Amino acid sequence: MQQVKLLEMEQRLGDRIDQRNKLIENDIKDRKEREERIEKRLELRDDNFMEMVREIQDAKRTIVLAQQEIAAAKKKSW
Repeated sequence: MQQVKLLEMEQRLGDRIDQRNKLIENDIKDRKEREERIEKRLELRDDNFMEMVREIQDAKRTIVLAQQEIAAAKKKSW
């Protein structure tokens, strides 16, 4: 009789451990998926920043060229 109770207790403990392990596995899976989503958002943001930097550099080149053209035109007018 006592052995039966011990076996039942062991079974319940085993079930609890299995449940807890399943929860841990699900938590790990959820965290991994969340990290992947965050990583994708960061990559997209980095891409957007790099595009913005390129646009700023292009605008700066355009301004410098315009300034050079204006300076050259002023020299010609003298």
